[in-house]
Amino acid sequence: MLLDPFNRGALLTVESCGEVVRRALGRAVHLQAEHFAPVTNRQFLVRMLANLKGIYWRQEAWTKVVRVIDRTLALHPSAAGERRDRGAAWSNMGRLDRGAADWERYLTEFPDAADHEQVRGQLRRVRQKLAQLN
Repeated sequence: MLLDPFNRGALLTVESCGEVVRRALGRAVHLQAEHFAPVTNRQFLVRMLANLKGIYWRQEAWTKVVRVIDRTLALHPSAAGERRDRGAAWSNMGRLDRGAADWERYLTEFPDAADHEQVRGQLRRVRQKLAQLN
C-alpha cells in the first residue's frame, strides 16, 4: 500500500507514484521495482530527520539543526556527513569549540572524504578564531 503524505494520505498506484515523482523533480522518471522496496522504521526515521534538517538549515535555525543531527546520529552513528554538518551548525551558532570538535572527529574518522580539504580549511579558520579569543 502506497500513501501520498502530501495529499492527505491518498492511496497511490505505481503510475500515480511516477506522477508524484515527476512533479517533485520536474522531469519524468522511470520507477523500477527497487523504488518500491519497503524500508525499515529506522530508515523511515532517518529520512524524516533529513527532511527536517533541510528545512531547519534553510531557515538557519541552527539549534534545531543540531537537535535533529543528534537524533540522526543516535540512529545512525556512522553517518559522516552529519558530524560535519553539525560542526557547521555549531560554528554558525558561535560555538566554535563544538564545531571544531565535530570537524576534528569527522576528519579523523573519514580521512578519505571527498570534502576533506575543504573541512580542514574550515577547521583551520575556526582554530585561528579560537586562538584570537584566548
